[in-house]
Amino acid sequence: MRQGVIHLSEPIPAIKPAILICEAHEGLQEAFRLMLEDWASISFVAQAEPIFATLAQERPDLLILDMDGQAAEPMVLVERLRTAYPELKVLLVAGQFDYDFQVACVKLGQLSFLTKPFSAPAAVAKMKALLGLAVPSIRTRVVKIALS
Repeated sequence: MRQGVIHLSEPIPAIKPAILICEAHEGLQEAFRLMLEDWASISFVAQAEPIFATLAQERPDLLILDMDGQAAEPMVLVERLRTAYPELKVLLVAGQFDYDFQVACVKLGQLSFLTKPFSAPAAVAKMKALLGLAVPSIRTRVVKIALS
């Protein structure tokens, strides 16, 4: 029996992960859009309170939460998110994280932090790692070669 080859006229579209970004600054919204638009489906909210209404309707694969400039108390916000959505992957972004805040977050299961300023390749690598996507190596290795 002869086996045939199946040809597809159009490529099968890849399913893009859904990422919800809580960011008030328009410049950073644009930066995130440029970093993510090719490989993720993205939506934005400016402040933390609408996150809960949005999460009730949508289930993003990742939430990127900029802690700077939020009206809500940061620890209360993280506690609410971890309690209501324990399986949600959350990347906290801030200019600086207090050590005690990070320890309290880790105890709640929040393990992902990104400190500003950050490079786009490092941020994308962290996001893809959180989503379980292939991450190209951004590390370099110095190799010494002895020439004779």
